[in-house]
Amino acid sequence: MKFNFAYQLIYQILTIIIPFITTPYVSRILGAEGVGIYSYTNAVVTYFVLFGRLGIQMYGNRLIAMQNGDKNKVSMHFWNLFMVHLIFSGISIIAYYVFVMNIQEHKLIFAIQGIQLIAQMLDINWLFFGLEKFKITITRNIIIKLLTLISIFLFVKTSGDIWKYIFILAFGTALSECMLWIAVPQYINWHKPMIKEMKTHIKPVIKLFVPVIASSIYTMIDKLFIKHYCEIRQVGYYENAEKIVSVGRLVTVALGTVALPHASKLVVEKRESDLQKLIYKSLKVDVWFAVGFIYGIVGIAQTFIPAFMGEEFEPSVHIIYALAPCVLCWPIANIFRTQYVIPKQMDNIYVNSQIIAAIINVISNMLFIPYMGTIGAAIGTVAAESMVCVIMIVASRKTVSLKKCFRGFVKMNILGIVMYIVIKLIGNLKMSVWMCTVTQVMLGGAVYLILSTFIDKYSRRK
Repeated sequence: MKFNFAYQLIYQILTIIIPFITTPYVSRILGAEGVGIYSYTNAVVTYFVLFGRLGIQMYGNRLIAMQNGDKNKVSMHFWNLFMVHLIFSGISIIAYYVFVMNIQEHKLIFAIQGIQLIAQMLDINWLFFGLEKFKITITRNIIIKLLTLISIFLFVKTSGDIWKYIFILAFGTALSECMLWIAVPQYINWHKPMIKEMKTHIKPVIKLFVPVIASSIYTMIDKLFIKHYCEIRQVGYYENAEKIVSVGRLVTVALGTVALPHASKLVVEKRESDLQKLIYKSLKVDVWFAVGFIYGIVGIAQTFIPAFMGEEFEPSVHIIYALAPCVLCWPIANIFRTQYVIPKQMDNIYVNSQIIAAIINVISNMLFIPYMGTIGAAIGTVAAESMVCVIMIVASRKTVSLKKCFRGFVKMNILGIVMYIVIKLIGNLKMSVWMCTVTQVMLGGAVYLILSTFIDKYSRRK
């Protein structure tokens, strides 16, 4: 699991580094309006992608993991589940292009975004995640990410090249999914899909689709609300702020992806104490990273964002402040979800948490966005993520000791405040913006890491 986590962490770091390289360039080339168009059209196509994918990612990951490596069973479940995926993906693609033919605004951009639907139809990452073969998916994805990076700098030169930018991103995703199929024969055999067997998967994937679509409401629909009530450039501000804050998901996504199949196996083997240990360790790592990130990004945002994205994106700073609490909600909710609720097949709790959060988000958006714009959207997102976090904690409380889970939380926040003070003091020094930002990140991070290490060792001795 440690090796898989390392592979996944490397990939997540790369997915963060590449946008950090491309975002300043793309923001200046396409401008707030161009970024807004990309964000808006991407939000729309995402709903069609989600319909084609259903809840197969999480369900398939768990299903494959629970076969304990039995090749015949894995092969049977894979081909039947993939055929279900293929059918719903086909319906989604047809529906999307009917939609494209009946719109007037950004028709070409929407048509190009449709390549993402082809990509998701071929997506079988869940097979390799369930087999805990993370190296296979990550090495291929890294190659495609690097080619995508190079292509953006080679072909996106003016604001009119927005279609090229979107094509590069969408085609890169499709190519990455195609490459995974090369490795399939090594791990599974051909098994003819049977309608009877396919039917057994339809109900659970639809059930897990409900939380997926509900979750997308409070991660995507806020942009549609902003587009409706505000200018398209406001969507651009929100998009870039969200990108920066999403860096806080780095460890969370890596650990959650790796832990789900491992936790599912522990549940099957009835190793309850090992499952609890996994949760405690995961929370310690994720919460430590989240607290440090929150205080760090809030400390540097005011000087970093205008320098990084351009003066035009200065409004993104206040959106980052408003979205920052999400960074703490994500890891806590994700760990309880992927390491307890989903492995324990408590799907109803997962489904209900997402539905409740979606309702809260929609109501918040309708109340706040007309009067507060992007800040209103951020409030809705934080409220939704907080509710999911609370529900996941409550669902796990009878088995998992919450006292052990959040041990040291207050200390982490005190260290975060110390780091924030150091960052602000450095910000008052007379130096270039980039030199100031680098110094803030390096020294602030060092202070947080050193003090955390010292206190951890002191606590163990005590």
